[in-house]
Amino acid sequence: MYFNGQLAIDPSQETLIEKVRPTKVFGRMLYYLTAGGLSDREEQETFTAVAILQQLNMALRSMGVTNIVRLTKDQYDFYFDEQGLEDDLKVAMEQFHMETDYYESELFEALYLVVEHADQELTYLIEIEIDRLHPPDVYPITITVNGTANDFAQQPGESTDSLRQRMEPVFRAQDAYEQFQRRKEAHFSHFISRLNQAVATYIKCDDVRQTLDTRVIRPQEPVDRPEQLQERRTGADTPPLFHGYHGFDAFFLYAWMWSSMSFHHNIHYHDVSVVDEQGQAVFDVGAAGFHAGESNTLNPETDFEPPPASDVEYYADHSYQDGLDQTASVQEAGTESGESTSWLDFGGDSGDSGASCSSCSSCSSCGGI
Repeated sequence: MYFNGQLAIDPSQETLIEKVRPTKVFGRMLYYLTAGGLSDREEQETFTAVAILQQLNMALRSMGVTNIVRLTKDQYDFYFDEQGLEDDLKVAMEQFHMETDYYESELFEALYLVVEHADQELTYLIEIEIDRLHPPDVYPITITVNGTANDFAQQPGESTDSLRQRMEPVFRAQDAYEQFQRRKEAHFSHFISRLNQAVATYIKCDDVRQTLDTRVIRPQEPVDRPEQLQERRTGADTPPLFHGYHGFDAFFLYAWMWSSMSFHHNIHYHDVSVVDEQGQAVFDVGAAGFHAGESNTLNPETDFEPPPASDVEYYADHSYQDGLDQTASVQEAGTESGESTSWLDFGGDSGDSGASCSSCSSCSSCGGI
């Protein structure tokens, strides 16, 4: 079990016209992204995207989220923390500065910022994506948050058997399972609400779509060692937790053991999403649910089979697709109509390129970065 939240953001026209000049490290990022032969419009699009990325970073810092994991333009990593450094945005920009000679200054398609955070209950991976082009029905800014339960982080040198024993009390009775799930869901929901409020403080938005769900991984075979997580990474477009960022396997291993323990303890599953080994949705189950021990739906020791439940919605494009091709309720991946267009440049006067944050560059809101 892990927790997933998403904020899809539609920035207002006022935000795009405001022209907040990025300061310090984000200013350097803007300089290097626009130091080549871009047109005036392309430079303006890049300027606006970097400014919004900085404002989102300010929103995160206001919540105490300061640890950067990854900074990417399209498929090229400017910075990738492989050591678990803390409060390392400035380090990321210094790395960016040293390696700029290797980058081509060309117009981006998407900018990504991945950060990590932890509190007493959960550990979070937060991925921000800003798309320059997007279909009409898709918002251009997406924040995806994955959360894992700190209770079951594998300790250094801890065996799988020991971890399983620590997890056991949650599965001994349905009431204990329900209480654990409700407590973690409430805490995660509160974090997402705080993030939503922080974003609204720093970015004027026409709309923010918020979604929350609890997810369980159904592996194709039992997984009880961190090395098995590495073997399952495809490098494809996957949720943040499935990328294998430094140190997160220890926090994530328990989630790969969850479905097997649910099966063996016949836990009643309801109001949850089941995903495959790449984090792709297989099905959602509603309030009626099903008992995990009454089918092989969650049993990784054998082939997958659909759950014996009446309130299930299936999805396409996942590892178990072949077994669900005959299921009438499979939902095909949505297709967007219309031409993708850039939302970052409204044309006309580009405004004062020297505009600055309303606070000084060393204020607490942006951390002086």
